[in-house]
Amino acid sequence: NALVVVQVALALVLLISSGLMIRTFHNMRSVQPGFTDPATLQSIRVLLPAVDIPEPERVTRVQQDILDRLAAIPGVTSAAFYDQVPMEPYRLNAIVAAEGQDYGPNKIPPTRTIRLMSPGGLRTLGTPLLVGRDFTWEEMHNQRNVAMVSESFARTEWSTVEGAIGKRVLVGTSQTWQEVIGVVADVYNDGP
Repeated sequence: NALVVVQVALALVLLISSGLMIRTFHNMRSVQPGFTDPATLQSIRVLLPAVDIPEPERVTRVQQDILDRLAAIPGVTSAAFYDQVPMEPYRLNAIVAAEGQDYGPNKIPPTRTIRLMSPGGLRTLGTPLLVGRDFTWEEMHNQRNVAMVSESFARTEWSTVEGAIGKRVLVGTSQTWQEVIGVVADVYNDGP
């Protein structure tokens, strides 16, 4: 009788564990990672050494030329530069201060993951732009101080997605405000 009780208890533990594992697997399949249709995406690493192209404005022109040539390849619908794609382990975090927030002497602005991308990056990955607009090459060439923020950042800092457009942020130790031109859907860092 004791053996039967132990076997039933073990069977019950296995049944519950397998149910939890199936539910977790189902939940992970429904995660919106921040990009769409991964079967059609290709990712390559490109290094443009500062020694070869020391002028920042020339770097953006070379990047635009590379992307224009890639987009001209038959079958390519869009191309963009990213420092990292969603779900990759994040590498660049910085303190981001939001305009209009009171960060008193004992309160530090939140640390956020910073992603760098070229114009067309949202379209290329299929990341939803909730409000506002994407970057333009003219802004990149002129080094205009513009930024896009995530939906969660906009809601946390300004309690609204739509109201974030036109606000400004300070990134890291920079003393230059960047104007928010768009709010994008949240993406995942470091896996689902």
